[in-house]
Amino acid sequence: HDAAILGSWLDQELQQIDVALVAPEFRDMIAVLKWSCAAINRFWRAIYGNGIWLHRTVAAQIVQDGWAWI
Repeated sequence: HDAAILGSWLDQELQQIDVALVAPEFRDMIAVLKWSCAAINRFWRAIYGNGIWLHRTVAAQIVQDGWAWI
Protein backbone atom coordinates (compact mmCIF):
# COMPACT_ATOMS: atom_id res chain seq x y z
CA HIS A 1 0.00 0.00 0.00
CA ASP A 2 2.96 2.32 0.43
CA ALA A 3 3.38 2.78 -3.31
CA ALA A 4 -0.29 3.68 -3.74
CA ILE A 5 -0.20 6.19 -0.88
CA LEU A 6 3.01 7.82 -2.06
CA GLY A 7 1.75 7.85 -5.65
CA SER A 8 -1.50 9.51 -4.65
CA TRP A 9 0.34 12.21 -2.74
CA LEU A 10 2.80 12.77 -5.60
CA ASP A 11 -0.04 12.97 -8.12
CA GLN A 12 -1.79 15.65 -6.04
CA GLU A 13 1.41 17.65 -5.74
CA LEU A 14 2.26 17.38 -9.44
CA GLN A 15 -1.24 18.36 -10.57
CA GLN A 16 -0.75 21.72 -8.86
CA ILE A 17 2.17 22.56 -11.16
CA ASP A 18 1.35 24.77 -14.13
CA VAL A 19 3.63 23.41 -16.86
CA ALA A 20 3.57 26.79 -18.64
CA LEU A 21 5.33 28.33 -15.63
CA VAL A 22 8.13 25.75 -15.58
CA ALA A 23 11.50 26.61 -17.12
CA PRO A 24 11.34 25.73 -20.84
CA GLU A 25 14.04 23.07 -20.62
CA PHE A 26 12.00 21.13 -18.03
CA ARG A 27 8.46 21.48 -19.46
CA ASP A 28 8.42 18.21 -21.40
CA MET A 29 9.81 16.27 -18.45
CA ILE A 30 7.26 17.71 -16.01
CA ALA A 31 4.39 17.12 -18.44
CA VAL A 32 5.35 13.45 -18.86
CA LEU A 33 5.83 13.07 -15.12
CA LYS A 34 2.37 14.52 -14.44
CA TRP A 35 0.78 12.27 -17.09
CA SER A 36 2.48 9.07 -15.90
CA CYS A 37 1.80 9.78 -12.23
CA ALA A 38 -1.90 10.37 -12.99
CA ALA A 39 -2.00 7.04 -14.85
CA ILE A 40 -0.45 5.06 -12.00
CA ASN A 41 -2.73 6.80 -9.51
CA ARG A 42 -5.77 5.69 -11.55
CA PHE A 43 -4.21 2.20 -11.73
CA TRP A 44 -3.86 1.84 -7.94
CA ARG A 45 -7.29 3.34 -7.26
CA ALA A 46 -8.90 0.88 -9.64
CA ILE A 47 -6.95 -2.10 -8.27
CA TYR A 48 -7.85 -1.35 -4.66
CA GLY A 49 -11.34 -0.06 -5.35
CA ASN A 50 -12.82 -2.85 -7.47
CA GLY A 51 -12.19 -6.08 -5.60
CA ILE A 52 -10.93 -9.34 -7.04
CA TRP A 53 -13.45 -9.71 -9.89
CA LEU A 54 -13.11 -6.94 -12.43
CA HIS A 55 -15.53 -5.98 -15.16
CA ARG A 56 -13.88 -6.13 -18.58
CA THR A 57 -13.99 -2.35 -19.10
CA VAL A 58 -12.41 -1.71 -15.67
CA ALA A 59 -9.71 -4.32 -16.36
CA ALA A 60 -8.99 -2.76 -19.76
CA GLN A 61 -8.52 0.68 -18.15
CA ILE A 62 -6.26 -0.82 -15.47
CA VAL A 63 -4.08 -2.43 -18.13
CA GLN A 64 -3.97 0.78 -20.19
CA ASP A 65 -2.96 2.87 -17.16
CA GLY A 66 -0.38 0.29 -16.08
CA TRP A 67 1.23 0.28 -19.50
CA ALA A 68 1.14 4.07 -19.66
CA TRP A 69 3.05 4.25 -16.40
CA ILE A 70 5.63 1.67 -17.45
